[in-house]
Amino acid sequence: MTITVTDLFDAFSFNSNFDCMATISKLSDDIILRIVHLLTLDAGKCLRSWKTALPILAVCRQWRICASHAVYCTAIVGDGPSIEIGYQNNKFEKKDDIYKKNQKTNTTLIQSNGFQHYVSTIIISQTPEQCVYRSLDAIMDALVCTETCGWINARTLSVTFCQTLQNIELFCRDSGKNGFTAEKQAHLVIKQLPNIQKLVARTMMCDVILNTFLRTLCRSYFIGLKQLWWLVPTLIGGDYYHKSQVTDYYLCQANNQCQLPVINPEPLQMLHMRPFRATFSWSCFINNRGIDSNIIEFKNLRSLVLDGYHHGIHVLDSSAFPLYNDMRPKLVFPVLERLVINGTSLQSEMYKLFAASPLKTIVFCGALADLNLLHMLKLNRLDLLHIDVHFGYPDTDEDIYRETNSIIQSATNIGTVMLSIDVEEVLLIPTKISWQNLTHLCLYDTMVTDFGLNLISVLPCLMYLKVCSYKVGDNWTANDISVYFDDLRQKYPGPLLTSNVNTVVLILARTRAKLLDSMLIQLFQNYLPTLDSIEVS
Repeated sequence: MTITVTDLFDAFSFNSNFDCMATISKLSDDIILRIVHLLTLDAGKCLRSWKTALPILAVCRQWRICASHAVYCTAIVGDGPSIEIGYQNNKFEKKDDIYKKNQKTNTTLIQSNGFQHYVSTIIISQTPEQCVYRSLDAIMDALVCTETCGWINARTLSVTFCQTLQNIELFCRDSGKNGFTAEKQAHLVIKQLPNIQKLVARTMMCDVILNTFLRTLCRSYFIGLKQLWWLVPTLIGGDYYHKSQVTDYYLCQANNQCQLPVINPEPLQMLHMRPFRATFSWSCFINNRGIDSNIIEFKNLRSLVLDGYHHGIHVLDSSAFPLYNDMRPKLVFPVLERLVINGTSLQSEMYKLFAASPLKTIVFCGALADLNLLHMLKLNRLDLLHIDVHFGYPDTDEDIYRETNSIIQSATNIGTVMLSIDVEEVLLIPTKISWQNLTHLCLYDTMVTDFGLNLISVLPCLMYLKVCSYKVGDNWTANDISVYFDDLRQKYPGPLLTSNVNTVVLILARTRAKLLDSMLIQLFQNYLPTLDSIEVS
């Protein structure tokens, strides 16, 4: 008898008389793994009923052994005592009606089949929909259901709380029930998750009990943490962690009163700083050069993101630095390779901090007034440059191009340039341009046709062109587009024999883009003799 995937689906039906155990025992490990993948890859299409997902984890030892190679990676604790199990980026979503009927059986299943040993990520989540009827105490039930159920292989813990009055009220009420304070709740979580290496804390509530809960988690886990994402406006007391080994740090400071964990900067490899409403303070980093020194050295930091407002310019300057021995500290970045400046206006003193860093990637999103400050950086090792000038509206297209061209000419070894410069008019490209080594070019929000074709004609090494959100006139009709492209075809009859472009990617932006697409594709095909593929999305 041939066993098919359909037979296996039927075997998991509660009403089926199929001999499930006998069937699975005949399968090879490869087939079982394939079925696990199918069941979890797209649950909505593959599972005939949500009930079929329930017995998968408890079928037999062989199933669990094979499934462990695929590794169930996510358990989400949230809406009631249910636990959602995910396969890589996909999730089983167990519906309320199943668990309202048999919540106890579900908990027993989770404990008995041993699948918790394969879970690597735990997410404690309280969404606006859940907080009306679920409290933190109830949410914890699924995670800390018994003292013997431990998630010993979990390495990531994410805690998210929404900003609603009901949430705070439920949390406060249940935190004191039966002596279960927020600190005790945190210790229960710590007991069940002893090996956490990544902690993600998200909330926009300034609440004392939440502060206690999150602070307890942070204190207990900090020495063993490798990654910390701290998006919390609460006062955590400015705790010092001199022996911290955090390598990836994503932090948010909501206001001047918000005290962040003070950590050792030496092991950091990635730092993402996102101030919202206040000048950012660097006081969350320990002076690691001794008490008499004013130097803070980021010995291993390779990626730094300075993320300001998304709706305006935010100023970062050295005046926000804490005082050491009546002196502002000197920050040192000896191995920094990636610098992202997003919506943030830096004073020239800040750029001087990165002047000696061996930068390979620069992402600049800001005003033209700050663009020329990039000349203060070491650009001769630059591999990738992304310039997005959408701030500072008095700027003209010519000013933006002049500064951009000057910077790119300084980056003698650059291979990829990504430009988002909001060009409304055709830029005049000089016949002689020093972008000789450029192999990849990405254009955003630009009148791509004349601009892009001119650039291609003077970039002998260019092989990849990506055009995103290209524009046509707001009031253009189909006839206007046709006339425009007729003019372009006369101006660029093609083929361009010096071109080496083999890939063009077009990203749509307008409802009229279908007509624009067909004309652009035809234009590129005629103009670029080495073109292998055009991708449109």
